[in-house]
Amino acid sequence: MLMTLILILGSLMSGTSAKEVVAVIVRNDLTGQTISLDAAALERFNEQWRGKQVSAGDGDPNWQARLDIAFAGGSGGRWWYAMNGDFQVLAMKHVTRYRVPNPEAMNRLLDLEAPGRVDEAAPARD
Repeated sequence: MLMTLILILGSLMSGTSAKEVVAVIVRNDLTGQTISLDAAALERFNEQWRGKQVSAGDGDPNWQARLDIAFAGGSGGRWWYAMNGDFQVLAMKHVTRYRVPNPEAMNRLLDLEAPGRVDEAAPARD
């Protein structure tokens, strides 16, 4: 019974991780700002998403944003994101954590900044 549940959860999570992301809404927990990614940003998000790896994590990271992610085919859910590049979802009391290959690029894409740091590569804001 337990082994069956583990196999089902594994297939659900691997299916989710392989799907194309079609929409992302980002809520910055520090500022309260909410943004939606446009088509160009979604393309860059999917590049990072396809390259993610399962992460053991660095203890309990400082989750800075909540992302509502919609996948092709109609599935989706709420994920937490930390500045170290970790994404985490809680599904059926099973925690899955991934890390993207380039956390700095993902932070810029999600409009998240490290506290006290000015990123010169970030676009100017009006």
